[in-house]
Amino acid sequence: MKKTIKFSLILLSLILSLSSCMKDTYDTPSLYEPIYTGDKTHLISIASLKAKCASSLQLIDSTFEITGIVVANDESGNLYKVLEIQDATGGIEVMLNQTSLYNTYKVGQRVYISCKGMYLGTYGGVVKLGDNNSGAIGQLAATKIKSHVYLDGFPLPSNTPTARVLTSTTQINDSMINTLVTLNNVSFADGGSDIYAENQATSKRTMNLSDGTTVIAYNSGYASFQADSLPQGKGNVTGVLTKYVTSSGTTYEILIRNLSDVSGFVKSIISESFTAGLGKFTTQSVTGDQVWAFSSSFKCATMSGYNSTNKTNYANEDWLISPAFDLSSQTSAHVSFSHSTFSTTSLTTQLTFWVSTDYDGTNFSSATWTQLIIPVYPILKYVFVSSGNMDLSPYLGKSNVHVAFKYVSTTSNANTWELNNVLIEK
Repeated sequence: MKKTIKFSLILLSLILSLSSCMKDTYDTPSLYEPIYTGDKTHLISIASLKAKCASSLQLIDSTFEITGIVVANDESGNLYKVLEIQDATGGIEVMLNQTSLYNTYKVGQRVYISCKGMYLGTYGGVVKLGDNNSGAIGQLAATKIKSHVYLDGFPLPSNTPTARVLTSTTQINDSMINTLVTLNNVSFADGGSDIYAENQATSKRTMNLSDGTTVIAYNSGYASFQADSLPQGKGNVTGVLTKYVTSSGTTYEILIRNLSDVSGFVKSIISESFTAGLGKFTTQSVTGDQVWAFSSSFKCATMSGYNSTNKTNYANEDWLISPAFDLSSQTSAHVSFSHSTFSTTSLTTQLTFWVSTDYDGTNFSSATWTQLIIPVYPILKYVFVSSGNMDLSPYLGKSNVHVAFKYVSTTSNANTWELNNVLIEK
């Protein structure tokens, strides 16, 4: 019995001794910062590398290196097996045959790329960096990635280049392709009535810029935000700018990285793009056989008193009238739209804009219509421009407001008026 007690006391003493030596907390392991130690003597800019692309597929057989910051990866699923990197001279898409790249190559991460043995190529008019895929530019094999793409330092948000702010496609040049841009004060043509992309299908969504030009949001059906509704009203969209060139022209596109790239949208009182018809707008023909109609070719509302078949001008007076809207609880409101014309003469007398607070949908001739002056008219043939904002504050407190486009032509002068992107906003 004494031996048992003595052994128990010894065991207890050992346990207490060991406990006193153990820490309640552990040292945090130090983070390993990757540092690129390769040869930088052959470092060239991204713009210089892209300038060396002289064909749809070209082997890089010289010892070139580039460095840039990752500005977009595959984290949301809207990009697939690519990184978008950018330096002070431009950006380039790097095609890599590996999924979940974002785990290694985070936004804000500086990378160095050893280009020798890789391929430059073009697709849709855009230069890309990758490998030979059956005679076309494709993804670099997963087994080759670590011998070509190197991390340098920690990924820091402060490393990410500031996005250029654009309000018109006329501001775009090729040096901006594959770089971050912000489209300022834009609206989705189908905002509130469609989603970002169809399930498992790449989808194109039109965004209207304030000057009447458009950019496509190119969205993957596998993106994490695929089923989210497109926002209504106007706001800002940030993403990687790209383009697609065909024989019929150039289409500019934006690759949204995640929904934090879509910000500041304020729901409109009325938003009508006329991309699928006249919507809830109605027509009223006073004189002439020609009437307001939807153009499926140009995705707009259009009116013309000119007959191109017999080359004759006809006298017309035709109105395109909005649905009623309520300003009784608003503290501010304005209206804007985009428009283009065939001729740039007699615009202020033949193409005008009006407001009524007593039109009930049937009493057109007896209703009171007040003209608002359109600030900006087109100065070039068939080039859409923004009308600028027209103040609706005189109509605040009114519950039955309509706006209308009035078209007038004569037998000697018949213009064509095209409209889209009508917005009435708070």
